Amino acid sequence: PRRCRHFLAAIAKQLLTEIAGTPQPDETLLNLDKITDSLGGKSALWELFSSHPPSLKLFVRLGASCEYLCNILTRNPGMIDELTDALITHELPSRELLQAMLSDLLAGAEDVDPIIHSFKDAHHLRVGVRDITGQDKIVRTHRCLSDIAEVCVSEILKLEHQKLIQRFGQPVDSQGQPMFLNLLALGKLGGREPNYHSDLDIVFLYDIDGAEFSGASRDATSHQEFFSRLAANVIKAISGAGPYGRLYEIDSRLRPTGKSGSLATSLKEFRRYFQEGHGQLWERLALCKARPLDENHSIVRGLKKLIFDLVTSHPWQASYAHEVVSMRLRMQEGASPRNLKRGHGG
Repeated sequence: PRRCRHFLAAIAKQLLTEIAGTPQPDETLLNLDKITDSLGGKSALWELFSSHPPSLKLFVRLGASCEYLCNILTRNPGMIDELTDALITHELPSRELLQAMLSDLLAGAEDVDPIIHSFKDAHHLRVGVRDITGQDKIVRTHRCLSDIAEVCVSEILKLEHQKLIQRFGQPVDSQGQPMFLNLLALGKLGGREPNYHSDLDIVFLYDIDGAEFSGASRDATSHQEFFSRLAANVIKAISGAGPYGRLYEIDSRLRPTGKSGSLATSLKEFRRYFQEGHGQLWERLALCKARPLDENHSIVRGLKKLIFDLVTSHPWQASYAHEVVSMRLRMQEGASPRNLKRGHGG
């Protein structure tokens, strides 16, 4: 349309100059072209750039810096407003605010998948824009990425828990108190330092074994079966490649006994596994970053103490240092020099 061509012509020189100044101008142009092709009314974008030059510079920098964020914009053309919002927002949202926002969005919703995926995309875009423009320190950036992941996982866990309660009833302990599935984060999530593509290392734990349930239950089951089924449903909901793609990749292989073990483990069995010497050095090292994701459950305080005891239960031996170096060298075998994680110096 004539109006669209008019606004594009007004910014063309500045736009091309900015693109030419990027490390890979052709790739930047292709990324920006992909984004604008997804937009309905392009004239609004050109008008924005004409009246607000910082947004033009940000748009070009986005195309030059991060294909991941470009893909978010391509999938969600309506999120173009997030670009300018990120420039004027004073700080990233807290975990509590993120939790409240997602809970409000999901209230009464029948199809939660598009809501949760859109929520993640919108906030990753906001974090990413502030990241590439240097508005936040790296620790704060990773902390917010961790908060976004935790909030998404927490809401999905609640929804899947309610579904199983309707079928089996609510698991309870010997005093009739309700029991819940507790998520123990390891790796980058445990250390509050995930990047945009990190998988989520999670161990699923519950309080005690038993078979007591409150409410009507049409199917007899045990606590282990209930919580293992719940863990499987959570993994499927988060890691399944549905119509909106995969939300996150969940890695549950760090649980005791690995792939061969039950998806959900009782605290007693978790303790026994490490105290009886089954846990290898690398598994105890992994526990150094272990962190319960839900601070509200009654067993969290005891779980934190248990983790500390398990990590420190074996006195240090000089041979451990050699074993750690050996593990590191095995990781480097066959890794490309460009592999930032497994390559030399990674």
